[in-house]
Amino acid sequence: MNAKLVNVSIIQVYVPTSDASNEVMESFYEDLQSLLDSLPHQDIKIVMRDFNAKVGDDVQIEGLIGKHGLGVCNERRHMLIDFCIGNSLCVTNTMFQQHPRRKYTWTSADGTVRNQIDFITVQSRWKSSIINCHKLPGADCGTDHQLLVAIWKLRLKRIKKDTDTVARFNLHKLQEGQYSVEIVNWFSALSYEHEAKTPEEKWMQVKDIMLEVAEGTLGRKKATKKQKWMSQPTLELVNKRRQEKEHHSVATDEYKHLHSQVTMAIRKDKETYIQQLCEELEKQANKGNLRGLFQMVKKLGR
Repeated sequence: MNAKLVNVSIIQVYVPTSDASNEVMESFYEDLQSLLDSLPHQDIKIVMRDFNAKVGDDVQIEGLIGKHGLGVCNERRHMLIDFCIGNSLCVTNTMFQQHPRRKYTWTSADGTVRNQIDFITVQSRWKSSIINCHKLPGADCGTDHQLLVAIWKLRLKRIKKDTDTVARFNLHKLQEGQYSVEIVNWFSALSYEHEAKTPEEKWMQVKDIMLEVAEGTLGRKKATKKQKWMSQPTLELVNKRRQEKEHHSVATDEYKHLHSQVTMAIRKDKETYIQQLCEELEKQANKGNLRGLFQMVKKLGR
């Protein structure tokens, strides 16, 4: 599907039933993997329809399989789970709490057996875009399978555009008094002029004088980046944790250890940053610099 921002690739599957041999199942999943790998990397990938596998309600894998499955699992679930883990696919049916009548997707001919064997899977990075996924009761599809519906609202990160900004005047130099003296001298000289000018012309003259004096006495602030209170060792730990998560779909012991280290490092950096702000706030208060004082208070409140 050619979309405006990002294309969507959908693979519909019909996995062999439980009567098929292991060789047939392995061959099928190998073909499916080859097809999935051939799709453009940047596409949103959805694999869905009849997997002929029951994950049940006793399996839960963080970020991939939820706790809201249906019934008892069968032995074919292992290939489905391995396929989802290997490709970071989220089984959306299992992520939302539903009444059982909205979970089963297949009914036997006599109506006595109901199973959840149809699934809609999507890459885990896009799972937040799935608002809901459930069977649509009452839909007549002319088959023993039920209509499965996923409500999807694509959420993309907003990219900030680079805009040309003008550096502000260094208002801290106002306390030196040079700006006030220069402005008074300029306007004292203007008071002796009696030339007839329109209000617009007078305003432009006043504006030009104020800007010229400000440029000469105050100057512009140097462009500075926002302060980053996280230290470099903490950022390196965060990067190691991210790499560990990319290599393993489940939370390993190493990932848990790194996560604990990152949490403690961030807390320590934050405390150090707050302590520095408090010391700077005390300095500004002793100087009587109300502007600097309020700036420090604003930073502390973030």
